[in-house]
Amino acid sequence: MSIRGLSDRGQVVAARARAKGESAARRINELRPRIPALDAAFMAGERDSRSGGSVLAGALAFRLFVPLLPFALLVVAILGYATSEDAHTPASISQTLGMREAALTSIADSAKLTNGDRIGVIAFGLFALITASLSAVRALRAIHALAWGLPLGRFPRALPAAMAFIGWGVVFFGIWALSGWARQTLGPAGIPVAIALLGGFFVLWVAVSRMLPHPPGLSWRAFIPGAILVAVGMEGIHLATVLYISHKAEQVSASYGALGISLVLLLWLYLLGRLIVASAFLNATLWERHSRRESS
Repeated sequence: MSIRGLSDRGQVVAARARAKGESAARRINELRPRIPALDAAFMAGERDSRSGGSVLAGALAFRLFVPLLPFALLVVAILGYATSEDAHTPASISQTLGMREAALTSIADSAKLTNGDRIGVIAFGLFALITASLSAVRALRAIHALAWGLPLGRFPRALPAAMAFIGWGVVFFGIWALSGWARQTLGPAGIPVAIALLGGFFVLWVAVSRMLPHPPGLSWRAFIPGAILVAVGMEGIHLATVLYISHKAEQVSASYGALGISLVLLLWLYLLGRLIVASAFLNATLWERHSRRESS
């Protein structure tokens, strides 16, 4: 077949695909008034898109990445992992967390640069963690204020907010580690346990959402849709980590070293940030729809 024939055939295929897409869009627009859940989902997506949800998720991913580094350094320093003589320690920890050994080994190698001055490392790590956590909390507050259409306001209790953020992180990684342990230790029987742990992400995100900017007088029920989205999304991210991201981390670490690990971690955090941003806009959209129905 000639090049011109291939070009004509490609144009025909593209035209058919475009026609099918337009037909599907018209069908969805017809169904939206009849299916409230579908209409609400599209409204939340449109609101997210207008506010630059992807850009916000990228900014949040970076703000979450910065405290992750001193947090990981503290973990390996406190547990003595960096100086452990057990060569299998990185592998066992990485399997439990659903990450590849390369990520933890990279952190451990960084910790070895301290030449045994673990107390100094812990002190510096605490200071860096609190400072970076403040930056992450400010990003979370700005995103939720934007989603709810509220002024950002003052941030008077900085240190308690940073400590709360660190506590959230510990609980989050605890749930994540338990899910990995159930999958690794219990085999197929661990799947129901891992699914049950979704409730942990749900409860955690309801609590976090109530502490971030939102209209006064809201019941905790207003945060349920976003918490469900985060819980289900975290299970999806966990599966993606086990099946793809951890393998990709192993590959890029062999080619690019610590830089490759950082890029993979940023990808993982971007997915988490996308969930957080989408949950805020979903809660705000559903609350506005509910308020309009009650006022009409």
